[in-house]
Amino acid sequence: MTNETIEKLARSLTAETIELLPFLPYLLQDLWELGSNPEDIIKLIKMHMPISKDSKILDLACGKGAVAIKIAQSLGVKVFGFDIIPEFIDYANQKAKELNVNSLCHFACSDANDIINIEKNYDCVIFAAAGNILGTPRETLIKLLKTIKPQGFILIDEAYLLDNSNNEDIKYKNYKFITREKWHHLFRDSGLRLVEEITCNENFDFDSDNKAIAKRADELIVKHPEKRNIFLSYIQSQLNECRDLENSIAGVSWMLQSMCPVEIRLEEENDYRRVEELTREAFWNLHVPGCNEHLLVHNLRKADVFLKELDFVATHDNKIVGNIMYAESKIINIDKEYIVLTFGPVSVLPEYQKMGIGLNLITHTIELAKKMEYKAIIIYGYPDYYKKFGFKSSKEYNITNKDKKYPAALLVLELYPNALKGIEGIFDEGEAYRIDSNEFEEFDKGFVKKEKTVTESQKSFLIIANKYL
Repeated sequence: MTNETIEKLARSLTAETIELLPFLPYLLQDLWELGSNPEDIIKLIKMHMPISKDSKILDLACGKGAVAIKIAQSLGVKVFGFDIIPEFIDYANQKAKELNVNSLCHFACSDANDIINIEKNYDCVIFAAAGNILGTPRETLIKLLKTIKPQGFILIDEAYLLDNSNNEDIKYKNYKFITREKWHHLFRDSGLRLVEEITCNENFDFDSDNKAIAKRADELIVKHPEKRNIFLSYIQSQLNECRDLENSIAGVSWMLQSMCPVEIRLEEENDYRRVEELTREAFWNLHVPGCNEHLLVHNLRKADVFLKELDFVATHDNKIVGNIMYAESKIINIDKEYIVLTFGPVSVLPEYQKMGIGLNLITHTIELAKKMEYKAIIIYGYPDYYKKFGFKSSKEYNITNKDKKYPAALLVLELYPNALKGIEGIFDEGEAYRIDSNEFEEFDKGFVKKEKTVTESQKSFLIIANKYL
């Protein structure tokens, strides 16, 4: 281990000097979770990463293994943790055995800078509260990318500089923070898409951790009075970090994904059948047993309200893997009608889902729609997903469904500020979105027969479809 690595390790654990390193296991013996919130990390993995018995996660600078062990407990997947402090690894192995997940958790003592050149093809790598041990933020992202599969995930637990702060305001001086905006630019430049962001709990109580560390520092001062200033300095560093989190920086967990390179282009006539097939694959048994979205796609193209200039496909290696379609719809208020946009279905082949393809199609077309002088886009969709694009509940705009209710799934995106000011009423998708059951039965006979089944996703859909505000 180089001197530079040792110094970075010390800083990652809020130590002002490398002289403190031999004493860190003693100072931190009462803490299991060292800076990261396992619940946030598990939540992000559950929400966005496909999980199977073959899933494999790498935890770099894993500390005492709290994150890795809780992932194994919650998700039943294999987690490989590495840390440079032997005492931390010993504790992690002991804890995994104690909690009966030692068959899933594998911990070893090693430098993260060595591991990134050895460990490959993970579904996800976690780099939590580890500071700059891998280098600058850009270097860190590049190194982490080496450890994951194509379209794999990176989970980073970090902190960013608040917009009204600068590094001169930071009490803890051994780490240079950058802004959230700069981090986001680095993600894009590194070929990563931001999947989700969770800011740390502002009400988190650091007092108990700090008191436990202070107690152990007092014990060390008795044993090693000549190092009194080093131990006191460490306590002050901990307090400084807490003050920084209160005033100058924001703690955050980012889930990132290596992007699947796709080309987005307008749909062409010879794409029609393939798009209908992929739409059927994308929605089969998703919301109901079977699906009818492929007929919707077929019929939309023939409707007067269809917008060919917003009908796009995503291709990967010349294979069509995704599609989005738009149509004009209405807000109806007594004797007035206001034309708005709606989109859907948004279809991505199952094997290409959760790779940012749907996100790219939606983002691309929203930007085009903003240039087309429409006031808003109104859709039915999952609020938690569409809020990242700026969609809000229709209730905020006093826009209802035909029953004059506010479905939780009815969402609105204004395409310019105050676009819907003074406009309210009933949202009507239009006849193009209504499916005739007899027509569907006949149409579906032209496709490969598939089994209709009941799935968990249908239960989730039923809940959101029947929720009103």
